[in-house]
Amino acid sequence: MTEISLELVEKLAAAITELGLVITADQQQQLLQYLSLLYKWNKAYNLSGLQKLDEMLVLHVIDSLAVLPFFTANTIADIGTGAGLPGMVLAICKPEAELFLIDSNSKKNPIPVPGCDSTGFAQYACCACPSRRLCNTCASCYRHQPSLCLFAQFH
Repeated sequence: MTEISLELVEKLAAAITELGLVITADQQQQLLQYLSLLYKWNKAYNLSGLQKLDEMLVLHVIDSLAVLPFFTANTIADIGTGAGLPGMVLAICKPEAELFLIDSNSKKNPIPVPGCDSTGFAQYACCACPSRRLCNTCASCYRHQPSLCLFAQFH
């Protein structure tokens, strides 16, 4: 796995404090493991346009943390998850929640899958959706909002 610098660890901790979130040290470590996996798999699968760890931390992990307070339900679907954002971050920070990461582009799904063995992320996410139980839905990169509303309502 990619080595995470002390500077990135401190930057994450500062952002969590600034956002007023309560995230355990173990969860912070898991977020950094996810960041490391995202960085690693990005080279092979071009999952993100970002190439630097510090940019990925801010624009992927910390931005995903910013929406955490808005998700109060225990069943969440991240439609158009891509590399698992914000779904994986939500899953790590809300271990009691049932998270479903959904993306039509299967090349972007390796982050949760290969990472499961080494980080334990398997307990947090899957790529299928029992739609009858959707409570909160986020869609950071869904192109056609009317279709999203229909999907969330009827599936």
